[in-house]
Formats: sequence, structure tokens, C-alpha cells
Amino acid sequence: MTSLVLQNTDAEDEEEKEENLTRQLDEIEALKSIIGEDQVRCVSADDGNLSISLICTSPGGTLSATLKASLGPGYPSIAPPSSIYVAPCESSKNIGNDFSLFGFEGCTERFALVWADAAGAVCLYDCFIWLHERLTDLEEDNRNAVEEEAKMMEEEALMRTQALLDRQQRPPTHFGRRCIYSHHIIASSKRSAVCQTAKELGLSGISKIGWPGIIVFEGDEEACKEAVRFLSSLRWKQFVVRGEEVIKIEDCENVNSLRKFQSFAEYGAKEMKAAAAACREVGLENLFLTAMKIYK
Repeated sequence: MTSLVLQNTDAEDEEEKEENLTRQLDEIEALKSIIGEDQVRCVSADDGNLSISLICTSPGGTLSATLKASLGPGYPSIAPPSSIYVAPCESSKNIGNDFSLFGFEGCTERFALVWADAAGAVCLYDCFIWLHERLTDLEEDNRNAVEEEAKMMEEEALMRTQALLDRQQRPPTHFGRRCIYSHHIIASSKRSAVCQTAKELGLSGISKIGWPGIIVFEGDEEACKEAVRFLSSLRWKQFVVRGEEVIKIEDCENVNSLRKFQSFAEYGAKEMKAAAAACREVGLENLFLTAMKIYK
């Protein structure tokens, strides 16, 4: 009796594998139809899995990357693609942004979530779209970088310097903090703009780069306003102040006595937890969480 049950189970497993293979082949044909046959390459690997490569190019054609995946017998019904990762094409490695900041190492986890959201359905096209959106962001940043760097180094830098001189001639009356959410911070021009602005205006805090980008500033309230004004004038996909604190400076206080951060630090694309921990350690966790629309 037990043997009969095992035989039935084995038969069901084989049937599911065959059904999954059929769905995989159908998905590959659909991908060829949607994104082009030249952009889809598929071979049968030594382990019997299907190995697939999807070549993704940014809208302007300046950046390319390849999405690679191994489709095992459990995909898509009970398992996500295995060994799924992204690699920049040779022509893109030295263009504009540092691809090491792209977050390729985290793609496996990201695509597993895409598969989970698909609830057992095929998901490679959704993964491809995610990659295409990232390349689009990078290409747009590269296109704006020269203009942004010039703006920061010339007219706007002079204006911030004059604003700093003006503030030095009168004592600050209010201490401010801002928590800013950005869709992403990757371009070297924007990373430099954030750090240089904080330095010039005497602001302390943190900047977490990558997707999403999060900035926490604190210091003279007028300096906070100037930092937001200048940075928001650059070209961002999304840049919004989500948290704000303004404290009146009493006679016994000054800007430095009210600071939680003593300097300004940048955290990497994969250091969200470390950035959050830094804010938590100085008592600004709630302000940091406002960036993700979490209010306590």
C-alpha cells in the first residue's frame, strides 16, 4: 500500500516537472516575441535545467546588462529561478556610474520576491522590466551629471558660500532637521552634491545611497532650508522632504549643543540597516523612518 502511494507521488512529480518545462518554454517564446529574439538566449545546461540570458539595453542605448537565470524543474510552480543574477555588458562597465553600486549582488533576493508576488506564475519578464528601469535611471543620471556638476561648482556654490557668510554675521535662532527621500542616489554628481552641500553649510547627518536614497540633515535651520533648496533644484526622479524638525535655540544652547550627529557620513547602497542603526543610536530613528512613510 505504501509502495503504491510513493509511485503515485513520483508520477505526480514527473507530471509537475513536465508541466513546468512546458511553461518555461512558453515563457521563453513570449519573451522573444516581446523583447526580440536577438535579446533572448537559451541553452540546456549540463544539469538538465534551462539556462537563459536576457540582454537589456537602456532607452538611449548607452548602457547594457544581462539578466541570467537557471530554470530548474520547480520553476515556476514551487520555486523561483535559481542562480539568477545580473552582469553589466563589457561596453557598459566604464560608462558613467560605478556598476558596483547597482546592487547586482542583491538581485537574487529581489527576483525571488518578484516570483513570490507572481504566486507561482512565470516572472522573468517582470525581472527584465525591473532591470530596464534601473538602467534607465542610470542613463538619465549620466546624461544630467555634467550639468549638475557644473551647477554645483559654479553659480550655486558661490550662492551657498555667500549664504554661509550672511549667517555668520548673525546668531542662528532655530535648529533644524530634515529627512529626505529620493528614488535613488547613484550618480557621482549627486553623491558629491549632497556631501559637499552638507560640508559647506555646516550640516551633519547621513546619506544612504542606492535605491532608495535617504538623506538626514541637521544644523542651522536656515542652512537646512538652503540645502533643500539647492539639492531639489537638481534633476531627480523623486526628491521629497518627508520628515522635518525645527527647534528654537534658547539662550543656553547653540547649534553644536543640539546636534545628534557630529559629522556627515555616506552609507552604501546595501547599508540601509547600518544607516537606520546610526540614526537609532543618536535617537533619530523615528525621523529616519519617515523616509519610508513609517510614523511612530
